[in-house]
Amino acid sequence: MKSSKTTTAGITLVALVVTIVVLLILAGITLTYVLGDNSVFKQASQAKIKTEIGKIEERAQMIYSDKLMGTASSTLSTKVETSEVIEQLRNEGYTIEQRPVAVGDITGISLDKESMTIGKNKTAEIKVTYEGVDEPFVYYVEVQGKYYQMHSNKGFITIDREASNLTKADFENSGEGTTATLTVTSSDETVATAKVKEGSNNTIEIEAKEKDEEAIITVTYGNYEKTCTIKVVVPVLATDISLNRTAYTVTGGDSWTNDLQLVATLKPTNVIEKEVTWTSSNPEIATVDDTGLVKAGTKGGDVTITATTKDGTNLSAKCSITTELFSEIKTSTTSYTDNEGNTAKIPRWFCCRNK
Repeated sequence: MKSSKTTTAGITLVALVVTIVVLLILAGITLTYVLGDNSVFKQASQAKIKTEIGKIEERAQMIYSDKLMGTASSTLSTKVETSEVIEQLRNEGYTIEQRPVAVGDITGISLDKESMTIGKNKTAEIKVTYEGVDEPFVYYVEVQGKYYQMHSNKGFITIDREASNLTKADFENSGEGTTATLTVTSSDETVATAKVKEGSNNTIEIEAKEKDEEAIITVTYGNYEKTCTIKVVVPVLATDISLNRTAYTVTGGDSWTNDLQLVATLKPTNVIEKEVTWTSSNPEIATVDDTGLVKAGTKGGDVTITATTKDGTNLSAKCSITTELFSEIKTSTTSYTDNEGNTAKIPRWFCCRNK
């Protein structure tokens, strides 16, 4: 009985479509106009796709704005990484594929370190920059089975309205054709080994061995090549760590921002592993990046920023941070006395702070 109803419904739908087409023809409208490459149906479908792309683009721009406001310093020098926006879009359910940048699009490569000293059995990383492009990957968003290229200007994303010629298979073989594979070799793997970090197209992982000698790491992308000299030594471990500040007040909110650049000093001065790990006890109140830059979070309050050595000694130093939101303090006033003894009430945020 159910099969009969389904068959009847299908026949009815076909009859309806045929009736509509006949009526359109009687009205002088050709099948080409209705069903052709430039038909009303085709245009309606394309309009729907462009609307969907517009929504994705708008969402990407909102993510960019949120992250920019959350990380921008008072000098507005901080940029949002494209990978951050892409990751958020993927988390929200959008299908985004990526391919390494084409060899013809770059003008060269550079390394963030041309030489480094590593303690025996320690690890380190080298970052590769592709010159002439902003990102090591080209991203494509999938809409109704087709892939549309995404363009980034320091994290601000726009999307093509015309589909690319790429298919799913092209992304599964992304190392072929006009793209290249980042490769790395070591002149002496008994001194140090090197490999491309899994899932990355611009990070090299270095692992020092037992020999306290030197090795040359060679990084290649297409016809471009750079080297980094690795010197392996007996590690000098940290015996003390201190920060340039032990307490500070940072400000964030509507417009005024007051960040803090923390600097960790290790002793002895010839310690091999100079980098430290930065953590915040509550990122909602204040955040800290891997360089020690502290910014106000979304909530006011007190928080502790900690710097910890990475050489295995686990020494740490702390800074007590108070976060004040501009939106909460801009209407407050405080007494101010000038050099001539005149007293006045001025906005609290206008006062000189943290001196």
